[in-house]
Amino acid sequence: MERDRNLIQLRPPHGGLEWDAKPNAIRSATLEEALSAKVKTANDQPRWGK
Repeated sequence: MERDRNLIQLRPPHGGLEWDAKPNAIRSATLEEALSAKVKTANDQPRWGK
């Protein structure tokens, strides 16, 4: 989201409550975490014909 002083503000990808984190406490998502998030996003989409 943004950087403020010595903290970074983060928010879930599809919105929600943000939180502060120290820059040295965050990391990029692992391949497994990224794939899991993509599967969840796909599963949350309406199905054709329903």
